[in-house]
Amino acid sequence: MPKFLLKFVFLFCCANLTAQLDLDVTQSESVCSSDGGITALASGGTEPYQYRLISGPELRGFQSSGMFLALQPGTYRVEVRDAIFDTFSESIEVIGNYVLPTLTTIITQPSCTSSTNGQVSLSGNNGNHIGTTAFPTYKYRIVDLSTTPQTVLQEQNSHTFTNLSEGTYTFQIEDGCQNTVSETVTLTAPSIVSLNSAISYIEKTACGAYEVEYSPFGRGASPHNVTVTEVATGSIIFSESIDTSSGLSYSLGTNFVYGVDYTVDVLDACGQTENKNFAFTPDIDLWSQKSFDCSGETAFFVYASLTSSSLEVKSILVPATLTLINQNDASDVLTYIFTDIDNLVADVHEADIEVGGTYDVTLDDGCSTVASTSLTFTPVPATEFEAVVRPERGCMDGTTGMAFHVRNGGTNYGQVTILSGPASFTSEAGVVTTYSYPRVFENTSASSIFSEAFPPGNYEAEITDGCETGNVIFEILPSETVSHDFTLDIQQSCGNNNTLIINPNTIKASGSSFLYKCECN
Repeated sequence: MPKFLLKFVFLFCCANLTAQLDLDVTQSESVCSSDGGITALASGGTEPYQYRLISGPELRGFQSSGMFLALQPGTYRVEVRDAIFDTFSESIEVIGNYVLPTLTTIITQPSCTSSTNGQVSLSGNNGNHIGTTAFPTYKYRIVDLSTTPQTVLQEQNSHTFTNLSEGTYTFQIEDGCQNTVSETVTLTAPSIVSLNSAISYIEKTACGAYEVEYSPFGRGASPHNVTVTEVATGSIIFSESIDTSSGLSYSLGTNFVYGVDYTVDVLDACGQTENKNFAFTPDIDLWSQKSFDCSGETAFFVYASLTSSSLEVKSILVPATLTLINQNDASDVLTYIFTDIDNLVADVHEADIEVGGTYDVTLDDGCSTVASTSLTFTPVPATEFEAVVRPERGCMDGTTGMAFHVRNGGTNYGQVTILSGPASFTSEAGVVTTYSYPRVFENTSASSIFSEAFPPGNYEAEITDGCETGNVIFEILPSETVSHDFTLDIQQSCGNNNTLIINPNTIKASGSSFLYKCECN
């Protein structure tokens, strides 16, 4: 037998005696986003072996090592090839549930432009905690991303950054896999309205003493440090820090003395300052109007007040006595007893006094004579009726507005009846409007009536407040109506929905233009 034939038979037999190519694969979990691994060990076949990844989240070419590192989670197929190019493959799953970290921020703005009390709290989710003593969860940072690599401006293991002023900051967290997520926020202090408070009298609290309150009206930054000092002695009467965030009024005490001068110094949380002065002294005031019963008599009201105010105030303790003595007749004495602190008004009827006379008036409570003054009981002047042209209330058709008033009347009611006027009016557009009389306008809550659409011409009107009636004659001149010269502007919108803006040369007091919506092609 030839030698080459024996050699072929030998190789053929040996090849068939070699073990079949096989592959054993194991995986290591991907704890982070891509740090899993696969270890492949081939057997059988003919060495040396080559390994590669032929499918999965990523592919790898042939390599002599069966170890594949830095793999993402997922199912891979590993192939081995031996020296005679036989191949075998096996599938395996690299497990892992890592999710990249996310970041949310909670912002507390600085209270003032110059303040450093802003803060930002970072809340991280997902990722893997670092788990060291120095950084139990994440690394929390303020960074500058405009540099390469980034610049870490501040790093800490707590999630809240404090003592921050206005400005733009980039916050970042880093997890145990060294993955980061950043968010840029801007801290801006709220706009602070300048201080402009009020010191208000409340009521008498004891003999010679009263209460006041401080009203910030929501201005300035809370809290407000308020100090009240007696001017003459320099004694501090009140000094407290007041939380004004509710915007309400706050009592400054009940031991202020009538007739004494006080100064109030206010310092808010942003450093704004304000100074107020006050001094209150009891007084007695008189107010008069026509009687509501349509008798034509004058109703007089005498009440407790302050020298700095003509309003009714609680400047006495009850019970209190109001005494009126006629300067011309000492026997003409009127006495009124106040028992309700919420009603310190004496209703003095015209029939009970000398009309036009002057009376010495005193107000006494259980402490002393609170106030004394002289009041003259002058009757309300005769009722007057007025018609006033109001060109600023005019209309674009050439008509104008009117105001009708009842002066010195006795009711809160007004009615005007237009008895006569122009029979018709032709607008510049050629529209003819005819008028029939009487025309009636009414106001059920006040004695003034405001009405519109009066063309130029001569009128007669009857005005009444329900008690008294008067007639007035008036004329509306063409010059007292709106000038109708105007320009037009078109404001284009989507589709055919455009706006026509009419700009009259004579502008109504309520605005500078008229809007007319139209659909134009």
